[in-house]
Order: sequence, then structure tokens, then C-alpha cells
Amino acid sequence: MSDFLALFQQGIDFLSNAYIIIPIQLISFGILSRIITKLTTSLFAHNNLKNHKTLLLLFMVPLVAIMIDNIYWITKCIVPKTTIARSVNCLAWIFSCIKFHSFILFLERLTDKNFYLKFYHKVFFVFELALSCSFIISTIHQIKHGTPFPFVINLYYIMTVFWFISTIIILKGLSAQSLPIVLKQQLKILFFYLLCPHLICILIELLPIVLFAKSQIVAFSNLSTIFITASLYYCFKKIMQFRFLNLSEHVQAKQNMTITTDFKEIMEQINIAGNEGEIEPIVQNFFQEQFLISKSRITTYIRSKNEPENTTQQEIESFLNNDHATFKPVELFIKHKILVRHEIEFDEFYTNNPIITELSQFLKTIDCDIFLPILNNKKLIGYVTVMSDKAQTIYNLDQQNKMIVLAQFLAPAIYLLQHNNVYVMLQETKEIKEELYAKHQEINQYKESIKKLLKDRVENHIGVIFYKSKHFSFKNAEAQKLLGINPNLQPSHSTSATLSNFAQQIERFQTAQTTHMTMHDGSKLIISGMPHAETSGGVLLILRNPEATDIIKMQFDALKDPSKRDYLLYLETTKAGQSINKLLPSNHETILNAKIQLLEAALQKGALLLEMHQDDINPIVEVVHQMSGKETLHILTLQQGQQECAVKLFGINPLLSHEREIALLEKHTTGTLVIKNVELLDVTSQQKLAYFIRYGIFSPLKSEQRKFSSARIICSTSHKLQTLVHDGLIVPELYNELKRNSQNSILRLPSLVTMDHQELSLIIDGFMYQNLQDAGSKSLTPLNYKEKEALIEKRIPSLFEFKQKIQTLMMMKSTQSGISQEEKLSGPKMFDSSCPELQLATQLGKHALKDIQLMTSLWKKLGSQTKIADLLGVNRSSVNRRCKDFHLI
Repeated sequence: MSDFLALFQQGIDFLSNAYIIIPIQLISFGILSRIITKLTTSLFAHNNLKNHKTLLLLFMVPLVAIMIDNIYWITKCIVPKTTIARSVNCLAWIFSCIKFHSFILFLERLTDKNFYLKFYHKVFFVFELALSCSFIISTIHQIKHGTPFPFVINLYYIMTVFWFISTIIILKGLSAQSLPIVLKQQLKILFFYLLCPHLICILIELLPIVLFAKSQIVAFSNLSTIFITASLYYCFKKIMQFRFLNLSEHVQAKQNMTITTDFKEIMEQINIAGNEGEIEPIVQNFFQEQFLISKSRITTYIRSKNEPENTTQQEIESFLNNDHATFKPVELFIKHKILVRHEIEFDEFYTNNPIITELSQFLKTIDCDIFLPILNNKKLIGYVTVMSDKAQTIYNLDQQNKMIVLAQFLAPAIYLLQHNNVYVMLQETKEIKEELYAKHQEINQYKESIKKLLKDRVENHIGVIFYKSKHFSFKNAEAQKLLGINPNLQPSHSTSATLSNFAQQIERFQTAQTTHMTMHDGSKLIISGMPHAETSGGVLLILRNPEATDIIKMQFDALKDPSKRDYLLYLETTKAGQSINKLLPSNHETILNAKIQLLEAALQKGALLLEMHQDDINPIVEVVHQMSGKETLHILTLQQGQQECAVKLFGINPLLSHEREIALLEKHTTGTLVIKNVELLDVTSQQKLAYFIRYGIFSPLKSEQRKFSSARIICSTSHKLQTLVHDGLIVPELYNELKRNSQNSILRLPSLVTMDHQELSLIIDGFMYQNLQDAGSKSLTPLNYKEKEALIEKRIPSLFEFKQKIQTLMMMKSTQSGISQEEKLSGPKMFDSSCPELQLATQLGKHALKDIQLMTSLWKKLGSQTKIADLLGVNRSSVNRRCKDFHLI
């Protein structure tokens, strides 16, 4: 106990220290000054009514009394026992006398529009005047003689208790009155955070007089200042939320609403509502989750003639249809957007506006706390009502805004439901999105093509090569760069062989010709050749990158639909086109049109049916998925007798399943979903799949809940669709959706079984060229004519298997002939074609023999007369003679 008393005494001494008193009093003075300044500026900025200015003045008297008390304690610490300190003390006691009466006047004026001074107010004025005079006389006596009259302070505490009791009685009478709930909330805050703290502070100040030594009154007064300042600050922050002095038009909230979080699910539910009856449960769930309002209190009424009306709705319709002298209800609803009872009653209490009075009477008649109109194109198509409850609730501005936003979302949805076209709109919206996506993808392909063509055009890649006596002479560096190899150094390369054959034809027939060549990276190269004017003068070859017109001309004759010529450009100049060219390496008419159809389908967003061999589905799917830019790819392979496919695809009502398994359509909403052997789906699943393809929404099994998904559906089958429909394996609904746009939604690969020899031979050449470019000419050997014919006779049905067979045969032939080892031992040595000396020597040809410095460099690099002769395209004897002249040997 002694330790506690010692600790208590230390606390008293700490609070009695002048270095503690002054900061506390200054902080208190600053906080109260800020409150008064905030109230004054807000009042003059929002309202200039004389009544509100009087209210503010009465409310500030208790605050000013505390501020004067702060000044007294500061002066007492700085200049104690002086005339200034005692005068400020007198003023503080006078304001303490009148603050309770001022608070009583504030409460009565706040809750009574027709306020007037009553008899007991006049009695209070007499007592306060007498007590104030007593304090003035006591202060004068203290200044002159050094001691005040002690009975004056005792009289003050007696009067304080009387005033406090009077305030309690007045508050009790006010609570019994029929006041707006917002005003009652203000009175509650004022009582708990302004009046009660004052009484507690008076008791704290009396403690040192009754229980302790009077010398400790400084510490208790300091403690009282801390407590009353904190309570006043909290009171100010709290009461400003409830339209104090009518400084705001609505009850305020602490936090702003988050539309993304609060409206994400309800927006999805509203958008997929199929009829008007589904709207009310959605609204009830929203009000219950967001505002904790019981569903039984919420009614959603859509104004349709065939809807029965209850008593409340009859009252509402009567109010809407009556002729009002001062306003039109719909125009008023457009202006206010929501009618909240506690807000309307508060406005009615302080104003004499007949419109507000009539609205208040309207809400009382229908006995509703909230009337939320649903407006579309300035027409009232419905409304939501929240019935009154015994436990009155105040809805702040953010909550009201949430309700208004809900009504704005409901209006277009109800309008669509009333006109019975919600599903048509869903379908049209989905089709528009798919069309926009396709156009966007096509524009991207077009941009990529133009960018590549312009880049090649700006860089002006034109190469010049002179061919004579089986030797190529590069006339500029661009020729080497475009061709990528030196035919003189790499004669066995496929590009060298093609170029030599082309030059020899021009030299033989002495005619100008133009052709194109496919390079190692899949790009095209245009080669134009013309014979020299002199007989046996050689051939001039011009190399350049193809322009748009060149690419279209190459394959235009093989195109079935001339309107698809843009896709020819995409196939040759974009990454997507290169992927398809690698998958189908032929430009024959049948294959070319299949590639265009594949590219066009890949650029779409709608459902796709692959009608082809099972082994070819995965490569096609990978290409389509890669070009679509979807995030995930899931392949569902159906088998005969497989169960629970519908559960995997669409999910199931969570009430019927203990384990919550996410549906594939929901899990891969931003991905691609492939359904192999779609004909093995049951009838219900096919119907639900057709519904999803049309509208973009699906429902789990045994559930009415509708969900959105953006997953792209790719179905596949190895049978003909018409046959499956005829046999009843595909339901008509799914068939109609898949063939709705058969040009883009059904993709068929040409059958290798029925393809002629020429087409198959071109495909084999394309796959062989790919294999040679990927693996290099040292490891694989091309197939000859007989081997290609033997492979064609096998009539392999799968394109993927056909490609694998070609690669296997090329590897087997290369192993059997030992061509790799033979080339390593006796084949010509490949030189570094990027060496500047070798490039210069190749371009000069026989003229390089005259340059001693160049011949010296060639001898050091090659070290062989034969190699130099091969490089320059001359006889070995000429090289030998020059080497002797230059003393190289």
C-alpha cells in the first residue's frame, strides 16, 4: 500500500510541475481553437441562417470557458499571484458559471424551431449575474488583501450541481419528444461526450478539496483538462458525421465505398438474370450483405400492368399518379435519386419547404425508411422499398451512394427484361466482342506485315551477283547478307544448288527470268536474272526481299477466294504465318487454302470444331492457342463410357457435392478448352455446351446460378459432322452452333489419302527442306524420286505421322550411306564466309590474281593453290604462276 501511495504521490508531483502544465494547457487551447475555427468557417461557407449562428455561439461558450481556464493556468505558472493571473482566474470562473446555462439554451434552441426564453431561464440569468458579481468582488478583495472569499467557490459548486440536474431533466424531456433520429443521435453524442465529461471533470476538481490537500488541486485540474479536451475533440469528430448545425446535406461516413469489391458479384448476377422474378432475390441479398437489413423488409417492385399490387404499392402508385401542385414526383426522384426517411425528417424539422414536408408524409404513409427509385431514360420503371424497423438505423452517405449505384445498374437490366430481349442482347454482345477481337487480331497481323515490308524497303536490301563459268562473284555486301552463304565455298548447300540451276537455265536459253527462293528462316527471296549482252558473257543476278505484290503474285492463282489475298501476305510476313507454314509446308492449291482457313480460324475468338485425324489435333490446337494469346490450355479427352464429364466441364451445385471442384469453364475462363471426341458427350452436356457457345454463360449441374466465362471452346472429332448428327451422336443445338459460321468455326485438313501425287510430293519436299534446315546437310540425306513414290503409295492418313515418317527415312538413309563420315573426310572445307579478304577475293574473281597483298593474305589463310583456284574460279596453273611471281612459293 505504501508503494502505491508513493507512486500516486509521484504522479501528483509530475502533474503539478509547471513544465508539464504549460504544454498540456497549450495543446488543449490549440485543439479547442481549431474546433471553433472549423465550425465557424464551415457555418459561414454553407449556411448563413441567423438561427444557426446563434446555435454556434451558444455551443462555443463551454469551449471558450475551457480555453480561458487554459490561459489562467499558463499565466499562473508564468506570473503567479499577479493582478493579470487573478483577473484571468475571475474571468474563468464567470464563464464556468454561464457555460451550463448556455448548454441548456443550445439544446432547447437545437430541438425547438419556435424557441423563446422561459421563466426558469430568467431565474438562471439572475443567479448567474449574482454569482459573477460575487467572483468579481472576491477577486478585487484578493488583489487588495491577498485572500478571496471562500464561500463564493462553494456556492459555485452548489449551483453547478443544480445546473447539471436541470440539464439532465431537459435532456430527458427532449428524448421523449418526436424528434428526427439524426437529431436524437446528436443529443446522445452531446450528452455522452460533452455533458458527462464536464460532470466528471468537476468531480475530479473536487477530489483534492474533499479527500486530499488543497495543494494538490493543480494536478487534478491538469488531469481534468486532459480528459475534457480529449472528450471534446472526439465529440466534435463524431457529431460532424450527423449533420451538426446542418453543415452537410447527408449523414457522413468514415470510409469511401469500394465499388469494385462491393459490386463485382451482384453485377454478374444482374447481367445473367433471365426474368424479372430473379431481380428481387438479388436485391435482397445485396441489402442483407451490405447493410445488414433483413430480407423481409426489402421489396422490389417492377411497374408492369400484369403485376398485382399490395397496399404499400397502391399508396406509392397513388402518390405518383396524383397531381401535386409544387412538384412532379419523377422529376423529384431524378434530382434526389433516393429518399431516406431520417434525412427527409431532419430537413423537414429545420425548414419550411412544402416539398420536403410532402415527401416526409409520403414515407410515413408507406412506412418505409428508404424509397429507392429505378429510373431509365427519365422514366420510373420500378423501385425498391425498405420497410421501417423498431431499431431505427441511420444510413450514411456512402451507403446511400451504394443504393443509388445499384439502382443505376438495375435500370437497364430491367428494361431489357421487360422487352424480352436479354438473351438476344447477350448473344449480340458476344458476337460483337468476337468480331471486334477478330478485327483486332487481323489489324495486328496487318501491322506486323507492313512493318516487316517497310523495314526491308527502307533498308533497301538489293544484292548483285555475277555468274560465269560456274563461279559466283558478289558485287556488293548486300548480296552476301541476303543469300546468307557463299555458293563458291558451300556448293553442296541446297541454296547454292538452286541458285546454280537458275543461273544455268538463263545462260542456256539466254532469256531473263524471275523466281523466288525459300531461305533457312522461312522467308522468301526474289531472284531476277538476265544474260550478259555479249555471247557467253555470263549472267547477272539481282536479289531482293519480296514486296507485298510479289508475295500475292506467287500464290494468287492457287487462291480459291480472291478476297482472302490479305492472308497470303500474313502467311509470308508474320510469326503466325510462319508457324502455319512450318506445320503445312506446301503452297499447292489445296494446302494453301487450308492454311488460310487455319490462320483465319486462329484469329477468331469463337468456338471451333476440328474435323481431322486424331494425331493431327494436338499440333493444330497448339498453333491456334499460341496465336490466340490465351493464358492456359486444357485438353479434355473423352472416352467411351466415361462418366462425370458434365461435372468437370460445368461443375455441380455445391450443396450436392462435399468437395468443391472448380468447373473447367470457370477455371480456364481466360484460356483455351479443348474437348476431344465431342460426340461422346451426353445429351445434357451437349445442350449446355451449345448454350454456352451462344451466350457465353453456363450453369452448374442441378443449379440455377449462371456464370460468365471467356474460355474459347475447341471441339474435335475424327468423323464427319453430318454423319454424327444423322446418327444422333450430336444434338441439333450443338450442331447449329458449330455450323453457324462454318467458314470459321469448322476446320478440316485435306485428306492425305485422297490427295494426288503432285500435292503429296510438294508436302514431302517441304518437310525435307525443314529437316535439312533444322538439322543441317551433314546429318540428313534427302529422299530421291523412288523413295518419295514409295512413301506416297503407303497413303498415311495423318499429317503428323507423315512428317515423322519422312524424318525417320531421311535419318535412316543418312546412316546407311555414311554420308556424314564421307563428307568429314573428303568433302570440301568450308571457309568462314564472313572474312573480308575472302569476300573481296570472291567478288574480284580472276582479277584478284593481280593484287599482291590480297594474294599474300589468301596464301596465309588457305595455304593451298587448289583452294585459291576454287575460290577465284580460275585454273590452278594461273594461281601457281602468280604465287611464283609474288615469291609466295
